[in-house]
Amino acid sequence: MSTEYDYDVIVIGAGPAGYFAAVRSSQLGLKTACIDKKINTQSAQCLGGAYVNAGCISAITLLESANLFNQLKSTSAEHGISTSKLNINITRMQQRKDDIISSLNQKIAQIFIENNVTSISAQATLINPHRIEITPLEGGIPQVITADKVILAAGSSSIELSIAKIDQQFIIDTKQALSLSKVPKKLGIIGAGVIGLELACIWNNLGSEVILLEAQNYFLPIADQDIADEALTLYQKQGLDIRLGARVISTEVKNKQVLVTYEDKQGTHQCQFEQLIVASGRKPNTEALIASSADLLLDEEGFVHVDENCCTTLPGVYAIGDLTL
Repeated sequence: MSTEYDYDVIVIGAGPAGYFAAVRSSQLGLKTACIDKKINTQSAQCLGGAYVNAGCISAITLLESANLFNQLKSTSAEHGISTSKLNINITRMQQRKDDIISSLNQKIAQIFIENNVTSISAQATLINPHRIEITPLEGGIPQVITADKVILAAGSSSIELSIAKIDQQFIIDTKQALSLSKVPKKLGIIGAGVIGLELACIWNNLGSEVILLEAQNYFLPIADQDIADEALTLYQKQGLDIRLGARVISTEVKNKQVLVTYEDKQGTHQCQFEQLIVASGRKPNTEALIASSADLLLDEEGFVHVDENCCTTLPGVYAIGDLTL
């Protein structure tokens, strides 16, 4: 390592892209640090990014529990099994999910230790190709650390809608939707993409009446159309009410209910929900990641421009994962 820099490689973000890059860099003999800002309710660092802490792992864990409950409820009688007293303990279900997440957090932390990756809990901002400002999460004076190479892997977060302001009680984001303490009687979801469908399946299998409002006229447009059509049929058979071409124009919380107004080809309609999930896509986490002084090229949606080798427009700075298209 050149004595000119604190590290050979600094990785910003400890999601799947980031922690794999950090571990591999260290295995190749490079002095490596990985900076991540996620902490849990006990202010402990949560490595693994949104994938582990607020996304796929959480969804898969709850889907397993929800599918098991629904299967017992729906098919046990034909096997001669009585489920007349079958009930759901959401608190225990959520605790199992949290235990799995905590275990994965600890495993990633141990992998960092075993591979000599320095783990830093802080907000990181790229100042220039070799300098990164880190701000302690608990407050304090920012400091600057340096590296020969920088890998940006800060991931993405849920898109917010001006017509559906998140209050995390009645109108909630996708992360909060994976931590509900009870099953809503009637649940609305803005967005029928992959994330919206995962959440719909979880809570529908646990007993919610679920309506998905999708602004696009086609279901899963990025998928093969025949597969998308078959998937739509299967989801509808499972009890999901998927309304395509339904553009939400306003929401209002009134009497502990969410009143949603949307438009489609037939005109204007209203639905009332116990809770509403905003699952309208994700945006790259570049806003606080890159200082204007860095002069890094982003597209109009905030994604980092990279070439076929994941190189950005700054020499020695790379971007991977959800930050890129």
